[in-house]
Amino acid sequence: MPRVQANEIQLHYQEVGDGPEPLVLVHGYQSSHRVWCDVIANLPLDRFRVFAFDLRGAGESDRPDSGYDPVQYADDIAAAMSGLGVETFHYAGTSMGGMTGMQLALRHPQRLRSLILIAPAPADGWEGADWSDEFLRGMREARANPSLYRETAKTLWTRPPREELFKIYVEDAVGCSEGHLEESWQTMERMHIAARLGEITAPTMVVVGDRDFLRNDNLADAARIPNSALHVFYRVGHFIPWEVPEGLADVITDFAGHGTAPAP
Repeated sequence: MPRVQANEIQLHYQEVGDGPEPLVLVHGYQSSHRVWCDVIANLPLDRFRVFAFDLRGAGESDRPDSGYDPVQYADDIAAAMSGLGVETFHYAGTSMGGMTGMQLALRHPQRLRSLILIAPAPADGWEGADWSDEFLRGMREARANPSLYRETAKTLWTRPPREELFKIYVEDAVGCSEGHLEESWQTMERMHIAARLGEITAPTMVVVGDRDFLRNDNLADAARIPNSALHVFYRVGHFIPWEVPEGLADVITDFAGHGTAPAP
C-alpha cells in the first residue's frame, strides 16, 4: 500500500473506493488502519473514496523520535491529504483518532466536510484518574508478554471480536513504536481542550458505546460541541469499529450525507 509525505515523515495508508466523497479514517492508540477493515467492507465505495491512515509510529508509517501527540497527528493528516490533492473531506476517528479529530477541527476547520468522533478520548484527558497508571503498566507488560493482551482487552469491548481481529489487535499493539506507546498516552492524559469544543464549526457526530468506560466523558464532550449529533450503540464497549461495524458504517454514511438534524 502507498505512503504519502506528511510534514517531516511519511504516512502509510489504504485507499479504497472511487466515489466523489473523500472519507478519512483514523485509528486509536496502539492500533493501525486495520481497525477499519470490517467498517470499510460495509461502506458504499461507489460513494466514498476512503483513506485509512496509520499514524506516525503505528502500522507501517515512519517512526520518528517525537511528535506523538494528537495535535501533531492532526497536522499530519491535514498535510497528508494536501499531498494527496484532497482539500476537504469527511473525517471519522476512533478513540485517540477521535481526539485527533477534535484537534483537526480546531486547527484546520476549513478542511472538514463533517466530523465523526467514535468513542473519542476525553477532551480534558484523564490526568489523576486512578485507572491510568495501571492501564499503561498493563500495556507495557503485554508488549513483553502478548498473552496478557486477552486480559487487558476485556476492558475495551463488550462483544469479543473474532479471532482474526484479535490477532490484528495484538500485532498492532506489539508493533507500534515506543514513542507511540509512551508519548501518545501522556499527551492524551494531559489534554485540556474541553473549553474549546464550542469553537468547532464542522457538523459533528459523537458515537458512543453504552458500555464504554468513557461513555460519560463522551456524552459531556458531545454536549459542548455546537451543531452536534449523538448516536449511542447499546451493549457495545470501546472498540465500536469491531463490535458493530455494519451499524457504524451506516451511521458514517448517513451522517456524511445528511449532517445534523434541525434543532427541536
